[in-house]
Amino acid sequence: MVSDQDIELLEASLDAQLSPSEQAAVDVRVAGSPELSQGLASLVQERRSRSAAWESLAFTDASVDYAIGRLQQSLDRRSWFQGLVGQWQPLAVAAACLAMFATGMYFRDTYAGSGQRPAFQMIQPVNAVVNQGAGANSQPQFEFRVNDAAGQPIFSQRFRTIEEAESYLARVRMQQRLSSPQPLPQ
Repeated sequence: MVSDQDIELLEASLDAQLSPSEQAAVDVRVAGSPELSQGLASLVQERRSRSAAWESLAFTDASVDYAIGRLQQSLDRRSWFQGLVGQWQPLAVAAACLAMFATGMYFRDTYAGSGQRPAFQMIQPVNAVVNQGAGANSQPQFEFRVNDAAGQPIFSQRFRTIEEAESYLARVRMQQRLSSPQPLPQ
């Protein structure tokens, strides 16, 4: 049986790591010992097997050319698409601006300066209504009424004080001014 030291010595001999005198001594030992000779042959066979396995994994010229060709095709497609996007981007921006302008022009005539009135009209918005409760606890209540254009009541809101009613009325008028479109200058 070949010892670990002998295997290391044979590996060093195969790797040409020994001095000429050490190499001569190993050659003499291998020639005189059938076990060392068989161990050296076994190491040489293992190295050939590993080398063949690595060579089978190595790229051939044809496989390298194929991979380079595929990479070039991919890069060509990408650059073509980027060029296409680069050409159409200004046109897409212009089309979006044109669509926004056309939408604005369409709705401008529909709402601004069309003379449309809001859905309701405030007629007598704050009225004092006396609570019909019995006794000394009767207090006046204030009512805010919203009527349609025909004068029919749409809804009413009651308040305890005139200040609450006037504050609510001021907020409604402000909201009405903000929500009704202003006519565009002609």
